[in-house]
Amino acid sequence: MQKLQQDFTITFTTFTDIDEPEISAGTIYLLGGTGRPTTATITMAAPHLYDSGSIKWYLGSAQINTGISGNFGETLTVDTTIYNMIRQYSVTAVAAIEGSLYSKIVTFEVRP
Repeated sequence: MQKLQQDFTITFTTFTDIDEPEISAGTIYLLGGTGRPTTATITMAAPHLYDSGSIKWYLGSAQINTGISGNFGETLTVDTTIYNMIRQYSVTAVAAIEGSLYSKIVTFEVRP
């Protein structure tokens, strides 16, 4: 049996960190009350800097929908099936500038 040998190239898409220090989430709570929000919204501080329609939000490898027009942010609500467990989460914002991809990881915590 003859083995076939073939050259191939693997290309990786690289991401650069978005310079968006204003993206933050903090803590949301399963049980609301005074000073205990059950919803938080994270938004891009300068969405006009990114290519139109390029802003996307991910939880792990799954793209998540946003309730904000233009995908400038993600609304975190413990009443959903996404953020309803007590733990730390990481949401990734991905956007493009002139076709180059940029990303920012935002962490937040759901507490009892």
